[in-house]
Amino acid sequence: MILHYSGKSAFLPLLLNFLLELIKSESGGRGVRHEIAFVFGQLSSPDSVPSLIDVLGREKEEDMVRHEAAEALGGIATDECFPILQEYAKRMDVPRVVRESCEVALDMVSPLFLLHSSRVEY
Repeated sequence: MILHYSGKSAFLPLLLNFLLELIKSESGGRGVRHEIAFVFGQLSSPDSVPSLIDVLGREKEEDMVRHEAAEALGGIATDECFPILQEYAKRMDVPRVVRESCEVALDMVSPLFLLHSSRVEY
């Protein structure tokens, strides 16, 4: 997968792809994965959504990393973010902090989803 970014640096896409691979592994440590999720949210790159959804769904992932993945999904707000966040906000097998992070993310994404979604009926 190649992330798209409109910045001027030719090295940024390579760096972002490296970060995508690093967030998928456990070799970077939880603090690193947390910061990568935060960066993805700040960049609002739709290409990072599948990796963030994967992180959110990892039962063995640290809660702080899953929390940041939820908030990043809320900030990115593509069509696939809304139903995933809804699902994890309601699941009782998900740690409370992660569920609450999904609720916060839903507050972020809901207006954007309704504004841009093709599923809205008038």
